[in-house]
Amino acid sequence: AGLFDEAIAQYKEALKRTLNPITLKVAHQNLGIIYDEKGFIDRATSEYKKAIEIDSDFIEAYINLGALYKKAGLFDEAIAQYKEALKRTSDPIMLKAAHQNLGTIYSQKGFIDEAIREYEEALKFYREDGDSYYNLGILYSQKGLWDKAEAAFLNAIKNNSEDSEAHYRLGIIYTKKFLIDKAIGEFKESLMLRPDYQEAKEELQKALHLKNK
Repeated sequence: AGLFDEAIAQYKEALKRTLNPITLKVAHQNLGIIYDEKGFIDRATSEYKKAIEIDSDFIEAYINLGALYKKAGLFDEAIAQYKEALKRTSDPIMLKAAHQNLGTIYSQKGFIDEAIREYEEALKFYREDGDSYYNLGILYSQKGLWDKAEAAFLNAIKNNSEDSEAHYRLGIIYTKKFLIDKAIGEFKESLMLRPDYQEAKEELQKALHLKNK
């Protein structure tokens, strides 16, 4: 707590001593981050908004404000911030972050098609994003698009071979497609990575039973 308080005091002192807009916006942004981490949502919101007032193209502040709203369950407010960020940047890292976060929000709101669109957009800016592939796999599965789900989980594993959950989900898809040997292989891989994964144990037993019928 002491370090946080010291940092807050330093940024507040910087705000008193400068009129430089770059220094001002960064100080407000960093205060927002500190308040956010300490759980002071209203103060963090105020600081991010002050940073944006100084520089309406300060993309990091939009992204951080969107993340704060998302964490607070204020999804519509978060969506507005991410969409504002998308209008104002060509930075692929920021574009990926905004689309990925929009995908998460739409998924939580149950807007599956919109969530799929956002994750697909995120992957245009960073093809090695295992999390977006995994989330797409879940969403495609919810729509019964098994081939697309399979491809998404394979890409998730390609970018993170130790993703036990992706191996498990792939095993489920192979079971649905009656590719039992492949399913068994994925469940075993999942359990190698996470030996206490109860669902994978149960699905492996089911798959072995199907094979031995």
